[in-house]
Amino acid sequence: MRKVKSMSLTILCMAVILGIGYLVIMESGRNILENGIMLEETDYEGASLNIFYGKIEEDIELFPWNYYPGDEAEAGWESADGIHPFFQYTVLAGNGEDLVEEELKSLQSWYLCQMIADQAGSEPSEVWSLFDKRQHTLMDEIRMVENSPVGPIFFYQDTLPIGKKQYQVRIAFTQWNIISFICIEDREAIPSDSQAAAKGQTPGMGQQAANGAGARGGNQASDKRGGSKESRQKWEEGKNKLVKILEGSEGQMAEYFAYMSFLRDWDYTVFYVGDKYVNCHLKSLQWLEQIWEGDREKDEELSVILKEMEEIETTENGAVDVYGISDDKAKEKDTDSESEDMEISEVVGIPEAGDTEVSVEPIGEPDPSFSYQIVELKDMILLLMQGESTIGIYYDPVTQEFCGYNYFYEY
Repeated sequence: MRKVKSMSLTILCMAVILGIGYLVIMESGRNILENGIMLEETDYEGASLNIFYGKIEEDIELFPWNYYPGDEAEAGWESADGIHPFFQYTVLAGNGEDLVEEELKSLQSWYLCQMIADQAGSEPSEVWSLFDKRQHTLMDEIRMVENSPVGPIFFYQDTLPIGKKQYQVRIAFTQWNIISFICIEDREAIPSDSQAAAKGQTPGMGQQAANGAGARGGNQASDKRGGSKESRQKWEEGKNKLVKILEGSEGQMAEYFAYMSFLRDWDYTVFYVGDKYVNCHLKSLQWLEQIWEGDREKDEELSVILKEMEEIETTENGAVDVYGISDDKAKEKDTDSESEDMEISEVVGIPEAGDTEVSVEPIGEPDPSFSYQIVELKDMILLLMQGESTIGIYYDPVTQEFCGYNYFYEY
């Protein structure tokens, strides 16, 4: 009898312990999910598909920005070991000129100023003048990290006053390619007209002095999804508009995906078209604007570039040379940049994003080679296009504009 009582008591204690443990585990799991990425299913009226999208609630830096060395890192175009960017080198080499570092640095700065100006609705000369006043070029403000999985990565990050607005600008590049570009209006940096009037400031120009060169990057932006009711409504309207654009531009987006994949795989930044070099990444931003506006006609420059790309991809070993010299020959001239010749495998997702994973679900069937995933960040939307490689497109749902792109690498 005592044995039966003891056994019953033991079983009861085990049941109580297991029950308490189960409740603790369930509660802990619920908290983890609440603090992680929340995947939601959203039905859009009139849409022939369901969209699964993620929200990143925390300040998680995506590649390559998880390797950003910080604003305290030394700025400069060239490292102590002589490492510096070489994109645009082919422009000089194609003209048969020797490498002139100051000229190369100016060409690179102008290349990036063109992209910033396009996103800000300005002229490249206006953006250039911002750095001219500082008596140096944009490339003199870059910071480098050498120990990334893809070799040296260079970063530029600042808030720039262009016209009557402030723009957050974040650019990352390897020695031979621009792998991340973001230029988005910083609405938090500019007070309303009523606030500016109360402080005796000119409307639209508030806090420019306070921000200056010291206001850095996207981390300081507040969560625009959780702001006022009006702000949230604009955000949702912009997201709905993005879905409609994707639904109606399957073929164009497939072409765009192939174009961006080519630039990444072949490290092309310019193409020689007619009598001038065309900025390939500027052309990609302008192409996104065309897609947004519903314009299906490609301009002459883009048509020529796409034709050249097709010839390169169909020619054995990419023997077609659109620069006058091949990239391989250009890279052979740089004996100090062997690390940049490493192979980079195809992309399968977002690496090292704080152990956060976002599942990729297809939106309809735009093309069997890739799928879409909408991820809401704190101050913008990241549209992931994933196929043999993964390319991110940044989108501002408030202004309803694309504001950059990002390459993701597997390593």
